[in-house]
Amino acid sequence: MFPIGKTAADLNLEQVGRAGAPLGIQVYRDAEASDAYLTRSDNDALAEQGVPAHTVRVGQAFDFPDYHGVGDEWQKINYENMAKVDRMVLLGLVDLANSEKAPEWNAQNPKTEHFRAARAGNITVR
Repeated sequence: MFPIGKTAADLNLEQVGRAGAPLGIQVYRDAEASDAYLTRSDNDALAEQGVPAHTVRVGQAFDFPDYHGVGDEWQKINYENMAKVDRMVLLGLVDLANSEKAPEWNAQNPKTEHFRAARAGNITVR
């Protein structure tokens, strides 16, 4: 098992096969939904231990109507777009791996205080 203290970052890919602009990829932050989405995603367990964690997802709606439901079937996957998103993520991960400085939580954002404290070992996991 890899030690959590040596884990530099976590990147969660969420719903990357379902939608997206047919021409290119837009990166944006939804002012109302992005923060809440972090704690609902698979990367929350690592974020709670202080590991800088992000979720990359596609589409403008934060939940598809059939998300994790009976109608959530492979035929709805946009494989061409998923490959494009995966290539973009790979380039970002290569940059991260080659960086001399490990990622860290944004100290200017008060919402990261809990995660920064966990990273420093000053609190226990919720």
